[in-house]
Amino acid sequence: MSPPQTPLQDRDFLFKVKVLMALRVLVLTLFLGAVIVFQIKTRQSASLLPISMLIAVTYFLTLLYALMLGRVKSLKLFCYLQIAGDILIETGIVHITGGVESVFSFLYIFSIISAAIILYRPGSYTIASLASILYGLLTNLELRQLLPSVYFHSQVDTFVEGEYALYKVSLNIVAFFLVAFLSGYLAEKVRSTREELEKKSENLLELQEFHENIVKSMNSGLMTLNGSGQIVTCNHEAEQICGYPIEKIRGMLCPDLFPDFPWHRILLREPIGVTINRHEGWFNRRDGQRIYLEMRLSPLKDEKGIVKGTILLFQDATELKALELQVKRSEKLAAVGRLAAGIAHEIRNPLGSLSGSVQVLQSELELDETNRRLMEIVVKETNRLDSIVTQFLSYARPQPLQIANYEINRLIRDSLTLLQNHEHYKDTVLIETRFEEPGLMAAVDPQSFQQVLWNLFLNALQAMPSGGTLRVETATLSPKASGFRSPNPEDGRSAGLCQITVEDSGEGIPPEALDKVFDPFFTTKDQGTGLGLALVHKIIEEHQGEITVESMGGKGTTFRIVLPAAKQLALSAQQSALQEGSAA
Repeated sequence: MSPPQTPLQDRDFLFKVKVLMALRVLVLTLFLGAVIVFQIKTRQSASLLPISMLIAVTYFLTLLYALMLGRVKSLKLFCYLQIAGDILIETGIVHITGGVESVFSFLYIFSIISAAIILYRPGSYTIASLASILYGLLTNLELRQLLPSVYFHSQVDTFVEGEYALYKVSLNIVAFFLVAFLSGYLAEKVRSTREELEKKSENLLELQEFHENIVKSMNSGLMTLNGSGQIVTCNHEAEQICGYPIEKIRGMLCPDLFPDFPWHRILLREPIGVTINRHEGWFNRRDGQRIYLEMRLSPLKDEKGIVKGTILLFQDATELKALELQVKRSEKLAAVGRLAAGIAHEIRNPLGSLSGSVQVLQSELELDETNRRLMEIVVKETNRLDSIVTQFLSYARPQPLQIANYEINRLIRDSLTLLQNHEHYKDTVLIETRFEEPGLMAAVDPQSFQQVLWNLFLNALQAMPSGGTLRVETATLSPKASGFRSPNPEDGRSAGLCQITVEDSGEGIPPEALDKVFDPFFTTKDQGTGLGLALVHKIIEEHQGEITVESMGGKGTTFRIVLPAAKQLALSAQQSALQEGSAA
């Protein structure tokens, strides 16, 4: 049982049926013209009426086939009926043109070949059998004079006629089946070859689509170059990295697109297409942005191993380059920090001895007013120098953090209480607090974080010598809304973010100094050390958080700290925190 045909095969079969009908009309028309010419040249007196009738019937049947074509349910059966009708008409032509002696017996072969092309081997054998039966029946009827020939009546002895007729019929039948065998075999071969080609074509299309999807999904730019360095193809990522449309990239010379790469040295040292090259360099995008590219070149070879071009693979390594520079800078700073920490430690010991000795002398000696003031200056400056060395040691050689869950609002209140008792605090400074969530928890080291708060609060006081307002706010943020991503989302602090805002109405920071406020030893104050905010930034980074600053000259400064929030404590702890906050 043959498998059901697909819509594509049905369309192909229908096309073949239409071609069969068209060829029938064409052959019939040529046959009509040939008969007319033959009759005129031979001047035979036989009437053309029988042939004319057959031609008319054939034209009529073809028209009828065309009208029925869109209504039939089985195209195969319809095709069998058409070819069987052709065999009947061809039998009539053979009978009219001489029977056994007719030269048109070859017309059967056209029907057999048509059946083989459309219906393949079963159809060719079926039509060959039908042609053999009708041809033999026609010959038998003519020999028995039951169906007299239209053009001649043989006067030869019946025994001789029968022997001759048997020879002719046998010869034609052998020819019919031989044509059926050959045409059916060739048709089957053509069909199997076509099916294999279609299958391979489908596989090729799937493979091509698969490769295209791979190239489109790559997160690196991909280009292929011909032997002269001209860009032939590129993927979408290459378009995104370069900033140029694909239509403009194609056809460009690679040195024109990447002019900052030393192509002359690349070609001289390691010619393109010979070995794998790796190069790095800066590239100016179409929008003017300057990015750092890592580029690899490898030969593009055909199936024979002959180099036909070059494969160029590149990616944007700007962030990686920045991280590399940052790591190198950090290594240098760490080395300098270790050296400086050692020196500072050695300075701190004599400072303690010097300060103690001066204080002893100050208490035991009788000094006049000038000398006593000088002694006080020595002690004060010694203490200030010791404070600078202490801050520097904290920055250069920090202690390990003791991280635990703490309520942020309580730490802020404690720091504000200490601030109100500081010598720089004045009654003209108004402190405002706004805590969005009273029981807000974060995983921090309390001692280090209070140092952060103290430095920020003290900076705010120093920025408001004539008084002003210090605002402290806390709030929770979602990571999606803030754009902040915790480096360790598995540690239980991915429920949200804790934001702390410290804002003052003081003098502000000049715009040109805003990017340097967290740099060590950078300060805009006469008595500042430049280590306070640098230490703040370092501690926040160690807490895996972020700190930003906004300021306008004369309009105050705002520091915002974002930390991954800790898991909330039990409900009882929250309620006690709420009660404590209400009491405060």
